[in-house]
Amino acid sequence: ALITEDQKKREERLIKTFSENPSVQVLNGKFGPYISIDGKNARIPKDRSPISLTLDECLDLATKSKPGRSQRRSRRHR
Repeated sequence: ALITEDQKKREERLIKTFSENPSVQVLNGKFGPYISIDGKNARIPKDRSPISLTLDECLDLATKSKPGRSQRRSRRHR
């Protein structure tokens, strides 16, 4: 039962994938939709519809994206 619930959550999280480049995914996360490329995440602007994004737009948004909070913190030594 737990396995099927976990699979269902993963399927609901996935908004869009691209057959040309399967490493690029549009996902629905806790804080809204985002783009995931090889484990690196990029935010999708509020004025953009995640379903209508093309592969080129996803790659462009990923290169323009600011580094996330965890990436900024990791540079400091404690």
